[in-house]
Amino acid sequence: MGRHSKATLLIVVLLISAGQAFAQQHFEFDRTDNNHSLIVSEALLNGDPLPEGDEIGVFTPAGLCAGASVVEEPGEQLGLAAWGDDAQQPGINGFRMGEEFSFLYWDTEFEVEIETEADFSFGPDNYVSNGFSVLSLTGDYEEVPEPDIVVEPGALDFCYVEAGDAAVARVMVGNRGDGELVVSEAGVVGEGFSVAFEEELHLAPDEEVELEVTFAPEEERVYRGTLTLVSNDPDQGELEVPLTGTAVPPR
Repeated sequence: MGRHSKATLLIVVLLISAGQAFAQQHFEFDRTDNNHSLIVSEALLNGDPLPEGDEIGVFTPAGLCAGASVVEEPGEQLGLAAWGDDAQQPGINGFRMGEEFSFLYWDTEFEVEIETEADFSFGPDNYVSNGFSVLSLTGDYEEVPEPDIVVEPGALDFCYVEAGDAAVARVMVGNRGDGELVVSEAGVVGEGFSVAFEEELHLAPDEEVELEVTFAPEEERVYRGTLTLVSNDPDQGELEVPLTGTAVPPR
């Protein structure tokens, strides 16, 4: 088999692999009736080969994803098709002639898209129908420290309190993350309950504070409310703590 035939076979195999991974990828794109074949000879993230399961997506200047592949063998070359716009379909669903390529990584561990720099060693750096290019990619990513709010107890029951009296309980608010936690608001919804909160809280990693919640019922009945904490926690920006208490007759 000649050199040209081997290269053609390699491109076909790589593009078939890209098509097989299509359904389970983070990057979404349309497969059209024309494409430009790309071989990524090296893909580095922070100087190391892109890990297995991460993805490489190719994008138009308008930010449209027009092809992607999943890394199956770290350190090995990877092929993907940059799909061209299908003029028979409404809208733009791929590259138009002469548009430059740009690339993003998808990091499955941190679930983040990462910008890259491309270095073309063969072929054009812009779209050509039935074109072929070889390139290497480099990208850098530094995890941003994030806070992680924790509140104990997760629910607060004042049990029985005499009507006209008041009871105070404490809620621990802590930071289990590695970035600063900022609690900007603490408020209560529900008659009979209140929280002592005057200014926002700034908690370093592993730091804790206590908030005082007061239950002061006026009538003999069951009370329910909610303590809501608003913070910069990326996963629990608003955290709710159920509040309950029962007012009983004075002795």
